[in-house]
Amino acid sequence: MHWVTVEEAQTNLSQLISSLHPGEVVQIISGQTIVAQLMAGAPTPRQPRQSGSAVGTLSIVSDNDDHLHDFKDYMP
Repeated sequence: MHWVTVEEAQTNLSQLISSLHPGEVVQIISGQTIVAQLMAGAPTPRQPRQSGSAVGTLSIVSDNDDHLHDFKDYMP
């Protein structure tokens, strides 16, 4: 556990958050008083994919190539 001042936390909050390891705690102080604690949570485990879970979510609305002109710069 370590500490930073309120001013340091305000200035470097994004960097402070990204540098935390799961379960690590940073105390934020004002003067000699702890005013807050910042603690990194453990990453949420990703659920395994389930076969067929996307059935019915795709709809093909037309069967032509008219829309492809929008992608001509990306196609060979």
